[in-house]
Amino acid sequence: MYNSERHYYQVCQQFRNIRNERSQTQKEVADDLKMSAPYLSDVENGKRPNTSLLIFLKLAEYYNVRFADILNRAEVLSTPMQILNKEVKKHNEIDRTR
Repeated sequence: MYNSERHYYQVCQQFRNIRNERSQTQKEVADDLKMSAPYLSDVENGKRPNTSLLIFLKLAEYYNVRFADILNRAEVLSTPMQILNKEVKKHNEIDRTR
């Protein structure tokens, strides 16, 4: 079952992870994108549920990543394990019939 809040939170986490991997501070990124560091912190921590698509697209462009890739990874991370296990089992059964 799809949970939009869990997916949204994972999208936010993905952007925070990218920034951390690049050893950038919130202040550096926020200054470059002309937003406040507290606002960026709220976005990264999933505390701005009305964050516009434009903000996410600006972050993706800034980090030079495809937003679609962020969404896809967030979807996988937000999917409960029992659903993923069912999907794996279904694919394994299909492979056995080939």
